[in-house]
Amino acid sequence: ECLEEEQGSIKEGQNNRNKVSTQLSNISIRSVRSFNDQDFKFLVDRCPKLSNLCIFGSFSITDDGLVHLGMTGIHLRQLNTSGCYRVTDGCNRYLFTTCPSMLLYHNPESW
Repeated sequence: ECLEEEQGSIKEGQNNRNKVSTQLSNISIRSVRSFNDQDFKFLVDRCPKLSNLCIFGSFSITDDGLVHLGMTGIHLRQLNTSGCYRVTDGCNRYLFTTCPSMLLYHNPESW
């Protein structure tokens, strides 16, 4: 299953937690400024089958949220954190130690 913000499944300013299926493997949440570390941790804990995640432009995500991802044991195939300006290179290096085969998009200028 795939959850995409453009399809109206996730909308800024609404409580969307009841819409998150535990079967989701592909999630795209782009430029939702209110999506924060607490929301991110909930999503990661709720979706153990997660393999592809795009949080492009999610300004409120920090290292704290992504470190939680590394601690869950979920092995992502792809992660897009471009535009997540509060995520540091040190956090990205940590994620590679927990998920070494992951493809990471972080620098929007390298697209």
